[in-house]
Amino acid sequence: MNVKLNIESKYYIPGKAIVYLLLFSLLHYLYEWIPNIVIALFSGTSESIYQHMKIGFYVYLLLSLIEFIVFRNQIEDRQKFLFSRLLSAFLVSYMSMFFYLIGSMFGHITLVFLEVIYSISICFISIFPVLILERWYEKFDYNTNVKLIIIILIIISIIEFTVFTFKLPWHDIFAIPPGYE
Repeated sequence: MNVKLNIESKYYIPGKAIVYLLLFSLLHYLYEWIPNIVIALFSGTSESIYQHMKIGFYVYLLLSLIEFIVFRNQIEDRQKFLFSRLLSAFLVSYMSMFFYLIGSMFGHITLVFLEVIYSISICFISIFPVLILERWYEKFDYNTNVKLIIIILIIISIIEFTVFTFKLPWHDIFAIPPGYE
């Protein structure tokens, strides 16, 4: 049976979501398996919200590179491909917030196997909105201002993820700042 990878296939988005989940799982644990400064830049170094956002961001950049290499002959407009993927990488880092929805409504999941199933499910499900939107905004004509904004967002994200890997900011992402209680 000859299976041809096709960027327009109905299986493309689910397949990309599966690869995202596998890469996310790999980067989630890579620092634990091989703790060094280079891996710390791209992998999760703790269970913090921000580390999961970092993993999602870098996994999506890696996935986009793989996607470009595999499908480069099927990509009609490389510039639209690039900017749609950069925008998706920025957005996907915030999709990790879905993980905290059930916990905020029902409390912490205490059974480890249920938490693992929940974590994998949320990671898999939360990528779909980005992948679906990406198909839509891949068709956009990105003017110079929009391209500049996307590039600035990516640069700021890389700087923040790098700096915060080694020096956390003083405040918790969900904490009410002192004096505002």
